Amino acid sequence: AYIQRRFKEAGLQPIGDSYERPFTYRGRGDSGDRSGINIVGVVRGTREPGRFIVVTAHFDHLGVRNGEIFNGANDNASGVATLLAVASRVSASRPAHSVVFAALDAEESGLNGARAFLADPPVPREAIVMNVNLDMVARDAKNVLFASGTFHYPFLKAYLKDVARPPVVLRFGHDAPNVNGEDDWTRDSDH
Repeated sequence: AYIQRRFKEAGLQPIGDSYERPFTYRGRGDSGDRSGINIVGVVRGTREPGRFIVVTAHFDHLGVRNGEIFNGANDNASGVATLLAVASRVSASRPAHSVVFAALDAEESGLNGARAFLADPPVPREAIVMNVNLDMVARDAKNVLFASGTFHYPFLKAYLKDVARPPVVLRFGHDAPNVNGEDDWTRDSDH
């Protein structure tokens, strides 16, 4: 409800009758079918309204596992807060392309919200230009932010370098297989 309220306040339009896009997925083990809800809104582009950049962040979190509480502030309230801030900014100064903002559910249980988004996209899949996923963006005390994905899509590096601004230090990496001493994050979230 909070995310939907913020989408509405930012001026995002629902795609269809509602921001809610419910889905069902298979739970782990013998838990049977489970329900999830993705929250999706759009800002229509000024020149290319039929082409879409998708910005995602998952809003679920680990909860309690083996008696340890994972409150989800970094994973992934930080990503959702960033998603909401970007949505407000993009809505205030509409870009050339349309931008779909999607708060995805059930990432922690196997990327289920992202799978549901792709299985039943709110816009034609062939009209989606790219996806930017926001996950764990508030972790580094030195303002270092990693943009993972340029190993697989090198053309993105020039765009990212162009928008990098202090006090944030933008770094690339954590996206190449078999690099010494560096985890590959490309399968660790909805991206």
